[in-house]
Order: sequence, then structure tokens, then C-alpha cells
Amino acid sequence: MSNTYFELNKTNIMSEFRILGDDFTPEVITEKLEIFPSKVWKKGEKIEGSNKVRDYSCWCLSTGYDESYDINEQLNKLLTILIPKKMKLIELKELLSLDYKIDIVINIESNEKPAIYLEKKSYNFLMI
Repeated sequence: MSNTYFELNKTNIMSEFRILGDDFTPEVITEKLEIFPSKVWKKGEKIEGSNKVRDYSCWCLSTGYDESYDINEQLNKLLTILIPKKMKLIELKELLSLDYKIDIVINIESNEKPAIYLEKKSYNFLMI
């Protein structure tokens, strides 16, 4: 979607939609949603640079970092892709006992204050 890395001299925001579960195959999610994820991992895989292993499976869609002061810009990028898939997400959640999470990462420059609030369409989507 956007930048993987952020610029240190600017405020940057990234949003991620994560599908988490005890043990599922991420390719099943990709096939059902017809969306290519930003990253995936399976329960039991080794965590790179560590002696630990993953204790859950994950399918993640990320906006990447964008220069912004408003989290809704990044959330709306995710929602534009995910809202049309809402019924499929509900089916997958029930079928595979999944959890859904949205993460927002804000890198703030010069003590600037980004907007942190959710718009109504975010609330409506999060009801799945």
C-alpha cells in the first residue's frame, strides 16, 4: 500500500488489520478474501532473530507508513479494502475461531499531536 519505513523528520502513521488465530493456514484467508496480505506467519514458526517460536497464526494487511496527522487517513485505506469483504470476514471468524485487531503505529516528530479518533464507518466495520 505505502512506505515500509518512515521518515524520521516527519510524523508518520501506519495502520494494520490483523487476523489472529490459534492455528490456521494464512493462505486460506488470502484465498477467501482475495486480498494479498502484507505479512503472514503460522503458529510454531521461528521468530526471525530470536530463539522463540510463534504461538499463534497471523494474516496482516498494512497501509505502510504515510506522512500524516490523522489516523483516519490510514484506517480509511484499510476499510476501503475490507468493508466489501465484511461478510466473508464474519464467516471466517466463525469457521476458524479468529480474532481481528487493528493496530495504529504513530511516529511523532517535534512533539506534534496527531488526530486520534475513530470515524463512524470505522465503528460500523469493527462490529464484526
